[in-house]
Amino acid sequence: MVDTTVTTPGGTSNPVPFHYVLPPVILDVSPTSGPLAGGSTVTVTGRLLYLL
Repeated sequence: MVDTTVTTPGGTSNPVPFHYVLPPVILDVSPTSGPLAGGSTVTVTGRLLYLL
């Protein structure tokens, strides 16, 4: 976490916390296709799949 500010011609904001999260790595998506009408369950497998 780092404190972040925004600076404009009107001044600088108060610091607010900024959390950097690594991007996810998708290893597999299954199934690879489905019906046009939808309704299929899709499973995504990978690393760093955080619930934010």
